[in-house]
Amino acid sequence: MIKHKISQWINGTRIASLEISEAAKELIFSYLELQQSSGELVLQSEGTCRNLDAFGVHWNRNLPVILVLNTEGIISKHCRVQPGDNAAALVQKNFPNLNLEKFYYQVSIFRGHGVIAIARKEMVLEWLDKFQDKKIRVASVRLGATGIAAAMPHIPDGEFRFSGNILRIQNGELLELTMKAQNSTINRDREVPINLNGLLLYPSSVLGFGSILETLSDQKSESNLDILNSELENTVRSERLFKLIGRTALVGFFILLMVNFVLFSHLHSVAETQQASLNSGSASMLRIRELAASVSIKEKKVLSILNNNTSRSSWYLDALGASLPDELRFSELQFQPILSTIRENKPIELATRVIIVNGLSESQQAYAEWIGQLERNSSITQVETLDYDSSNGETFEFRIKIEFYEAEN
Repeated sequence: MIKHKISQWINGTRIASLEISEAAKELIFSYLELQQSSGELVLQSEGTCRNLDAFGVHWNRNLPVILVLNTEGIISKHCRVQPGDNAAALVQKNFPNLNLEKFYYQVSIFRGHGVIAIARKEMVLEWLDKFQDKKIRVASVRLGATGIAAAMPHIPDGEFRFSGNILRIQNGELLELTMKAQNSTINRDREVPINLNGLLLYPSSVLGFGSILETLSDQKSESNLDILNSELENTVRSERLFKLIGRTALVGFFILLMVNFVLFSHLHSVAETQQASLNSGSASMLRIRELAASVSIKEKKVLSILNNNTSRSSWYLDALGASLPDELRFSELQFQPILSTIRENKPIELATRVIIVNGLSESQQAYAEWIGQLERNSSITQVETLDYDSSNGETFEFRIKIEFYEAEN
């Protein structure tokens, strides 16, 4: 019981199959998903689609599938099994001179009857590559109609058609099994569900159902696919185990963090309360000292700006105003403009010995004469016109830069 629970935890309680069959040169993908619950299998989903892309769109990629290959490239045979016959002997008897280096085979036996299926290794590996490209995980591979052996004890008496094959059962005994019967088609719209020991399934899902039963049971079919299937099963099991351990560790780590956070928050809150009551006086004094230092720094900055050539700047501004013709007027004067944005704890950078003048001119001639007068002034080193543009054809907006000597004392 414990071993069974551990197996379900590692492998999951859901199991799925996907049969790829062929009818009239058209591929048909029949999928089946079952849930293990209290020792029973419960149907979760069942259906068919016409291509692998359509299957991949709605399929849960975290759920691996048992791949049942039953296309035209798979050859299945029904044979009688005599006491002492083994799988290798049955394969050589029914497929003489078969090159096992190029072919996979699978043999299922039920009550004296055997179902043998063979497929080229190249074809099987190509299908696995297609599933890998679509990021659909394959847990194992089954060939042809071999899965019918595991499902046969659950199939009621009568004639039964599945995946292009015909099966006749009477009193629980197999009377006839015809592989790939002529004029046999696969049409889900015309299929009638059958009762497989309490589980209603369409005939197109029976091979998948048998493959699922074989995977869950201890009686396995004999095949040279064992190495390939072991690699697939180990890969799927390792990926699932890694995810489960990762999620468990993540949840445990998150819980540990939450507990640690709650304890830390509580202890920190207590410590802060005690520290606040003990250091309230010293904290207030420290804040006062910080404010005083900040005020002192800002006061020095202001005094530095105000005391920087105050008398000299007044002299230049007065001289500019006195030299201005009637046709010109100032709109803005910037003495020693600031070079960059003022920021806390950063020095204030000024353009020393510079005046920026903005204004309006009603006469180009008066503006030119005034500029010439400024350029001839011995205290001025340079006059640069930064902008001169007409706003309405009659007045002109100008912006000039004046550099002068001895702006600093």
